[in-house]
Amino acid sequence: MAKGAALTGWLTVNIGSISSVSTGKTPKRSDNRYWDHGTIPWLTSAATGQDFCSTASQYVTAFAVDDCSLKVYEPGTLLLAMYGEGKTRGQVTELQLRATCNQACAALRVDEGKALRAFVKLRLQENYEETRKAAAGGAQPNLNLNKVRAIPIHLPPLEEQTEIVRRVEQLFTFADQIEQRVKDVQARVNHLTQSILAKAFRGELTAEWREQNPELISGENSAEALLARIQAEQAAAKPAKRGRRKAG
Repeated sequence: MAKGAALTGWLTVNIGSISSVSTGKTPKRSDNRYWDHGTIPWLTSAATGQDFCSTASQYVTAFAVDDCSLKVYEPGTLLLAMYGEGKTRGQVTELQLRATCNQACAALRVDEGKALRAFVKLRLQENYEETRKAAAGGAQPNLNLNKVRAIPIHLPPLEEQTEIVRRVEQLFTFADQIEQRVKDVQARVNHLTQSILAKAFRGELTAEWREQNPELISGENSAEALLARIQAEQAAAKPAKRGRRKAG
């Protein structure tokens, strides 16, 4: 939606008005009771690098959850990185497991009576650069919970949110299919290149061979031409960049 556009039924709200926003903690590393033989996933901002989070590399104990008053978030919670190195700050993922997190993540539990979780997630991904600009600090600026709650979001009626999510997911699926086609054709080109080079070094790349295989050398039906066409198609249809991983 263009800035300043007035769409019927759309509201400008902030994240804090349509979701609860909280964060986690890091239990003392020196206390083995918090970490040894832990069974509860504990996530850092590194988990926000993919669309969905279904695994964890670190676990805390039930004692840590109770003793440190850690919140355990249900699947469907959105995690937004408040700080982290490189491109991490501002990234968002959706939990597919029950997990707690550290203080570098903001956990958003969307009120689905007001907004669709999938729509809020898309808007946060779309506004990644703007979210990063809201951070403050020195050499490595950070977000905080108040800044996350203040993130603005343009919100249409629920029925329209559903349709927008459906159409965007269709485009992402189409982009994934094109990406796979490019990979397949690139593999074919690489194989043909190696094959042609091998024939050349063996002295088999004769005029007769070139006459029998013109489509491998040049022209609109060559592998190189096919790759160029698919890459152009991909560039024209590619949605906003995101780390895509299927739900489920």
